[in-house]
Amino acid sequence: MILKSGQISSRFRRNQPDVWCALVFGEDDGVVADTADQIVSLWGGDDAVQITLDDDDIRREPQLLSDRIETGSLLGETEIIRVRTSGEKISKHILDLVERADAMTGGFANRLVILNGSLNKRSKLRATIEQARSAAAIHVFADTTGDLESLVRGRLAEFDIEIEPDALSDFVSLLPGHRGLANQETEKLALYGRELGRPIDLKDIRMLCQTDTENSV
Repeated sequence: MILKSGQISSRFRRNQPDVWCALVFGEDDGVVADTADQIVSLWGGDDAVQITLDDDDIRREPQLLSDRIETGSLLGETEIIRVRTSGEKISKHILDLVERADAMTGGFANRLVILNGSLNKRSKLRATIEQARSAAAIHVFADTTGDLESLVRGRLAEFDIEIEPDALSDFVSLLPGHRGLANQETEKLALYGRELGRPIDLKDIRMLCQTDTENSV
């Protein structure tokens, strides 16, 4: 099935086994990673048992992925397997599981989230999961300036930190399309703003962030 980012909260829940596999793909690795984190949190909360695999792990042991997905924990915990890949490198192993899951009634014991880059519509991995009954494909897109302003303002608000509009605009000016960098810079800004006693202003931004951000981009 095809899901949009706004449908994630309603479709990925711990007690909703109808979707056991999520493919998250897009050009911005940071947005892909943050979306995968959101799905993992909804599936398992703070108690989730997470396993991370990569292409090399699965190539060395072709049965590793299926063993992890199918084998339930002795303690009854649901494991969430996170696989970072690119293109179609391990698509056969994933699609074999998707096909089997769609033919089952109860689904697998564990969950799978796949992080991938930009996949066109001819991708077999993308097309098969989009057509699957028990797996979902989520295409995510790079942040716009407005997206990042909302993201930064929201994260600072979690620490009761305010930022002046011109400072916020200057802060995000180089960050669209770089969610990972935006996360790093926002964390640094939050640490700086704690107990500052006033809103973060343009002078603070230019002293603290702009030069590092330009170099990183």
